[in-house]
Amino acid sequence: MNEVTLELANGQVLRPDQITATTPLAFPLRAAVIMQTTRPALPAGKHEIELAFEAKPFGKLQFKVEDALSEEAEQGLRIPRDSTDDYGEAVIKQRQALIEQVSGTKPEHVWKYSFDPHAAKGNIENFTGVAQVPIGFAGPLRINGEHAQGDFIVPWPPPKAPSSRRTAVA
Repeated sequence: MNEVTLELANGQVLRPDQITATTPLAFPLRAAVIMQTTRPALPAGKHEIELAFEAKPFGKLQFKVEDALSEEAEQGLRIPRDSTDDYGEAVIKQRQALIEQVSGTKPEHVWKYSFDPHAAKGNIENFTGVAQVPIGFAGPLRINGEHAQGDFIVPWPPPKAPSSRRTAVA
């Protein structure tokens, strides 16, 4: 049991035996835990890894994955990530700089956005900017529906600013 440690996002390191029914580990949605072991490194090849734990209100959960390790060095670009705040200004600027370097251009209009990028959390991976979409209005159109009666200019109602709730972000 002392061969495994869990590192939490706040830097705290725990052993599995420190997490019990009386001293549970709070694990909010989208939280990350880094699991490390002092066992010798696995050799190259396919390996099956199994992880089991108990979580309220779900009960016992078990994950089993098969993956392979290789001797080859990792190649290619890596998109900058931040394990504690992947929607913060610093990491967004790093991703923008990478795109500018790779493309040789500076997409200035894409980098301008008028909402808190954290509103995109859970909907947009590697947030870097926005695309402008031209829109126009039509109407008035007469609507005789169950929830709308009258003459309307569409699109209506006007778009609302993204909220902190989990909603789709275009």
